[in-house]
Amino acid sequence: MHSVYTRAGALVLAAAALGLCGCGSTRLEAQDAANVHAIQLTGFAEPHYRLQGRFVLKTYNVEPKGGDSFSDAMAKAGLHLGAEMKAAIAQSLRDDGYQVDDAAAADAILEVEFGGAPPNSDPMYEAAGAGFKPEYSVNVRLRDARTKKSLFHQFYVYRDNSISPIDGTILLKPDAQYEFQNADAIAADPKRAADGFRAAIPLVAGSVGTLLKH
Repeated sequence: MHSVYTRAGALVLAAAALGLCGCGSTRLEAQDAANVHAIQLTGFAEPHYRLQGRFVLKTYNVEPKGGDSFSDAMAKAGLHLGAEMKAAIAQSLRDDGYQVDDAAAADAILEVEFGGAPPNSDPMYEAAGAGFKPEYSVNVRLRDARTKKSLFHQFYVYRDNSISPIDGTILLKPDAQYEFQNADAIAADPKRAADGFRAAIPLVAGSVGTLLKH
């Protein structure tokens, strides 16, 4: 029974946090799209990863056995979320006909920032009455390179959440294969844990490409 209340409390808290975060979306207007041909990519800083347990409103950190922090374990497993997401979004934009360059001559700048799935602040595996599951957020914003005007904005939440946001946030759900029963199971298979984070990359990149398609 505790696990039911814990999970339900976590879902209600997540839904409330999404409603208050002002995340949502802003679509690219046709007149702005006509002036965007070359896009510079920025951001994509590699995040810090955590393991966290939750009991309703209370959270606690968990570390796997072996001495490495969870972030170190993900790095050793080959996870480079920032670089991998940047490469995937760049390819998606090129497929749409955009020139993607880090040069200052771009018409617009696409900023990407990783964070936690609200109300959490970091990408993590969280256990809330069930096994540990991957979750994080991706904030994507396109600005005019000259005026800095925001042309497009989309917030993504990657989380096993049965309550869909109503503010334009796009909810992406991890596959059940990336659920771990406990921290020891994660320590025993860090590659699968890294793949749990990585699985959102093509979903986000594909969506960005679709939403910015000419």
